[in-house]
Amino acid sequence: MNGISKRWVVLIIGTVISLMAILATACGEGEEGKPSIEITAPKEGSSVSAGDVKVSIKLSNFKFGQVGGPNYQGEGHVHFYLDVDPVPTTSGKPAVSAEGTYHAIAESSYTWPNVKPGTHTLAVQLVNNDHTPLDPAIVTKVTITVK
Repeated sequence: MNGISKRWVVLIIGTVISLMAILATACGEGEEGKPSIEITAPKEGSSVSAGDVKVSIKLSNFKFGQVGGPNYQGEGHVHFYLDVDPVPTTSGKPAVSAEGTYHAIAESSYTWPNVKPGTHTLAVQLVNNDHTPLDPAIVTKVTITVK
């Protein structure tokens, strides 16, 4: 390959890579993708001491808004659940469970007070500012043992 041909190959490859990056972002595979949530602590199957149990989360493509108030795309808060099965995910209805089994907050962690020994399920759901689930609902959960 002579010098001119190599330059054209490099230029074409660079252009193709740039176009692929633009298409990936446009298709929701980049930073502007769908909202997601992950429980970072405690981990699935872990054992923790009885008493206060802190649940920490990581959000992607979602920002904290108000707890209550008008809805805005990509904004809302989190409902933390303790031993709620199934998690309420009916579209258009508040994603609340019995008193004491959920907590609504616009923060990345919540500490459940006085958790008794046993097996417990911790769940987290992204919700709109008015407490209704996103559509489709975004829920994650882990099961832990409290000793």
